[in-house]
Amino acid sequence: MNKQFSITEVSNSLGVSKSIIAGWEKTGKLVPHKNNDTLFYTFDQLIHFNVYQEFRDSNWKLEHKIKPHRAYSSIELFAGAGGLALGLEKSGFEVALLNEIDKFAGATQSFSRRKCTRFIKP
Repeated sequence: MNKQFSITEVSNSLGVSKSIIAGWEKTGKLVPHKNNDTLFYTFDQLIHFNVYQEFRDSNWKLEHKIKPHRAYSSIELFAGAGGLALGLEKSGFEVALLNEIDKFAGATQSFSRRKCTRFIKP
């Protein structure tokens, strides 16, 4: 694999801070490559971490064949502009309800989410 991973991507996937990864560079545990002024890590460097081993060993064709037995729906409390709901919809959920007290966030929801029931307290 030739994919390059930024320190942010590595940090997020491993669940450790960027400062810990910087410490690993000092100890030689994980030293980034450099291209111009950009630091990056390769999949080959990251394979000894369990998260990346699981990624490599996953049977993606089988995973894509798995379908849920029923539809899933969600409600979102303290929804803000409804960003979490958008992500849930993209992953197959039906958003049944959004709840928000802020009128400006509610106005954004009203504009972008016409099909969803919204409770907006003025």
